Amino acid sequence: MIKLSKMTDYAIVCLGTLSRRPGYSMSATELSRETGLTLYTVQKLLKILVSKSDFIKANRGAFGGYTLNKN
Repeated sequence: MIKLSKMTDYAIVCLGTLSRRPGYSMSATELSRETGLTLYTVQKLLKILVSKSDFIKANRGAFGGYTLNKN
């Protein structure tokens, strides 16, 4: 059995939620609402995922949000 930290588990939950809507941008608030995680936790995870991996990308602006970078 593989043991994951809470933050790793939460990151997988966020990535899974983003993968259910390919090509759709989700804000941190939407992700927080859909996953049940606190907004602070989601923002912290997204910041790490954007800066240290190429799984997701951040888009700024009125229609911005986070999208999966890979299929």
